[in-house]
Amino acid sequence: LLAGPAWQWHSNDFKKIFTLQLLYKQYLKGNNGLDAFASFQVTPVWSITFARGLCTFSGFFDLWWGNTPKNTYNGNPNKKSLVFLTEPQFWFNLVGRNRQNQKFSVGTEFECSNNFIWYTNNKNNTFYWNPTIAVKYVF
Repeated sequence: LLAGPAWQWHSNDFKKIFTLQLLYKQYLKGNNGLDAFASFQVTPVWSITFARGLCTFSGFFDLWWGNTPKNTYNGNPNKKSLVFLTEPQFWFNLVGRNRQNQKFSVGTEFECSNNFIWYTNNKNNTFYWNPTIAVKYVF
């Protein structure tokens, strides 16, 4: 459960957008299936369109306090740690002759996280980097 304020800003032409959310986070149960606990989450979100509308850089990151994979598998299921997740995206917008049609884009997203992906190969407190290639059409 998340609740809290959000602050939003944009340029007059909406080519630059920024949002910041400061959230109270209530876990309804812990790793043991019981023990609800309170926490927090901070989420900035951004988008910048540039090069005459040909490129967009956007994304978010989340930072919160909670149960983590490393603590669960190391025998400390009730120990909490910071969790970080970000997914920045870069898009090349394929626009029409009048530069108004930005419905079709090709690009990439990079997921980067720490304490988010569940424990594998005896690694803990590791940053994971997952790049992708994407095609996007906005209806």
